[in-house]
Amino acid sequence: AIYDQQPKFPTFELTEDKTDSVENYLKVVVENSQDTPSYTIRIVKDVKVAESPMWLQTKLMNAGIRPLNNVVDITNYILLEYGQPLHAFDYDQLQSKEIIVRKANNGEALTTLDGEENSLTSEDIVITNGSVPVALAGIMGGLDSEIEDTTVTVAIEAAVFNPISVRKTAKRYNLRSESSSRFEKGINLSTITTAGDHAAALIAELAGGTVVAGTSSQSVLEIQDKVVSITLNRINRSLGTAITIEEVKAIFDRLGFSVLEKEGLFEVAIPPRRWDIEIEADLVEEVARIFGYDNLPSTLPISPAQPAALDNKQRLVRHTRRFLEGAGLSQAI
Repeated sequence: AIYDQQPKFPTFELTEDKTDSVENYLKVVVENSQDTPSYTIRIVKDVKVAESPMWLQTKLMNAGIRPLNNVVDITNYILLEYGQPLHAFDYDQLQSKEIIVRKANNGEALTTLDGEENSLTSEDIVITNGSVPVALAGIMGGLDSEIEDTTVTVAIEAAVFNPISVRKTAKRYNLRSESSSRFEKGINLSTITTAGDHAAALIAELAGGTVVAGTSSQSVLEIQDKVVSITLNRINRSLGTAITIEEVKAIFDRLGFSVLEKEGLFEVAIPPRRWDIEIEADLVEEVARIFGYDNLPSTLPISPAQPAALDNKQRLVRHTRRFLEGAGLSQAI
């Protein structure tokens, strides 16, 4: 946006096996849509788990992530590229054709990928195989369903979980992960399924898998632009500038925001990737950012000059204090 350039993102191609359907593998049930507004599973079969190509390992290591195998590395790569946490299950280890997302039962046990057994509470969101938990939602997977060298069928989870619940659970078990830190701060709701599809396409490419047709999902999300209104006068008054209507429209255009302007009133459509923008002040900040902080005028505050003398009240207070101190008293303020 600063250089007024249009970003070009590489595309990917997802090829599905139309002779096989995800319905033959898994059904997804979400018990509480407030805890889990969107949950999607994709199946990739005939996978050969091995070491990732060096370019992928290098990208992960540069970001401080330890490479494990091609399937797990791809989910971490997508995490970095989209900001969307994913989780890969060994489908055969799930030993079920049903995924139920629900609140945990008090005292329910789950051994996470770090080898620690945790006693869960009813405040935790868990992914279950219909009977027992197989992952702590948005934080860490379970040890029993992790990807191993013998894995042949992978179930890829792409979802969004309640950020407050994720934060509290991560803190409760001291399990703050790359995944939980994203869910706590917010993710781009418009690319949840895209990220899952891209991961499936990469697994097919790098691990020799075949993507099964369709997804099993449950979602209540309505993905749409958020409209925030602001006037030209409000922008200029806040920044102390004299920016024109055309300049403001150009700034919003460079940021990728659709804008309608009528008599100095801007109706700005904010895409889901910018979930941090909600109020007028956020738009003022965006205009200042692209206009350039160094271009904002610097002025000193103007205040009326006071005569350099004490008035009668000030003189009385000062003299009284001096005489009382002279009498050996101390003032407590």
